Amino acid sequence: SDSGMINEFNAKENNDNLIGIILDKTPFYYESGGQIFDTGVLKLGDDIALTVVSTQSYGGFVLHVGTLTTGMTITVGNEITCHVDYERRGLIAPNHTMTHILNFALRKILLGDNASINTGTASLCDQKGSLVDAEKLRFDFSWSGGLTSKQIEEVENIIKDIINIGHPVYAQTVPLKDAYEIHSLRAVFGEQYPDPVRVISVGNSIEKVLSNPKDNQWSGYSIEFCGGTHLSNTAEAVDFVLVEESGIAKGIRRITALTKTAARESRRVADDLIKRLDDMLLLPGGIELSAKNKVIKAEIDKAVISLVTREIIKQKQAKILDTLKKWNKSREAARLADATTAAEKLANDSVNNKDLFIIESVDIGADNKLGRKMHELIKNINPNIPVFLASADDEGERVGIFAAVPSGNNLNAKEWCDFIISTIGRGKGGGKADFANAIVPTNENNNAVTTINNILEVAKNYLNN
Repeated sequence: SDSGMINEFNAKENNDNLIGIILDKTPFYYESGGQIFDTGVLKLGDDIALTVVSTQSYGGFVLHVGTLTTGMTITVGNEITCHVDYERRGLIAPNHTMTHILNFALRKILLGDNASINTGTASLCDQKGSLVDAEKLRFDFSWSGGLTSKQIEEVENIIKDIINIGHPVYAQTVPLKDAYEIHSLRAVFGEQYPDPVRVISVGNSIEKVLSNPKDNQWSGYSIEFCGGTHLSNTAEAVDFVLVEESGIAKGIRRITALTKTAARESRRVADDLIKRLDDMLLLPGGIELSAKNKVIKAEIDKAVISLVTREIIKQKQAKILDTLKKWNKSREAARLADATTAAEKLANDSVNNKDLFIIESVDIGADNKLGRKMHELIKNINPNIPVFLASADDEGERVGIFAAVPSGNNLNAKEWCDFIISTIGRGKGGGKADFANAIVPTNENNNAVTTINNILEVAKNYLNN
């Protein structure tokens, strides 16, 4: 029709197309106020007529958007049964209620005695946006800088306490004028609200609040205008973890948090990381600790965990890094001594045996500095001999190769390394004619020992060529 609406639709036609259905009344929540839409199904009798993938407000109507079941015809006047996905909404509702509590907690911590100022006028800490879905809650607010670790911990603790106490959550539609009289009422500055307006109060009934709206005690509770879906009691949120706090624009901060099962899973992950870190703190500095630290660092970097717990984890990581730094320092000193002894032996043996070149495996890690140092020590004793050394790192994941050629020799150190890389089929390096180095990674088919043996064989073949 000219209005863009039709009276009948048959799924045999354009079955893959999304359609929108308007009902005379609906329990589906359409996307608004930062809250994601409801999903579910519409049924004709016992049959699913429409799978609702989105619910939107359009032209003053609630539009149930989805695909019609194949073979189904739907007509104006059909009696439809609405089935909201309440399991999904059960994950959205705690995120929305805790967004209100987060707003309350932030103002209490950041503004202190000034937290009770109504949002009828702009203030230092005002809501600037929000997103509430089944996975998380996100809250944007005005503030001059990043929150400190202590402030983040205090905010999270306030919210957890409110959950543990189990405050009832009240919702009531009241005249806009009466609602604005409530002391410390929260509303988005500049927003136009309907009259009457829906009020959400956590911890006190709205009748009680309206009986004495100017009472200062209401500053100790979350009271906001809101048309979204909410819990009936804060205990239903189960848990709360604040996982991110960052700046998104000048003077605007953003917090991301989790509730319910997502929060519990986040704490389980964090507890596991802490336990493993505590076990690692009992280990001495060494290869085992270094390998474990590499693995857990990657897990920590991608873990979605409370910022409060992340701070504890950082402190434990710092202690482990300190242990590893001390171990590395002592190991480097020992390796330098071993490299010196090995270099002198290789050089003296080459002189005594009148060798034309040195091609050997050594144990100095994949450190280019030690490789160069060994070449210098060998050169001091036997300055005219080409040298090629190979050494694996502690983890056995990489092999360092080091080539040195004295001036006046027809060999080229860089070409020597490049020949190795080309023949082996992996690796990367650089250098000049007199000295070059490269790293050749091991793989599942070639461990460090096999890789070194292959490299040394190819290094000899280069001389033959």
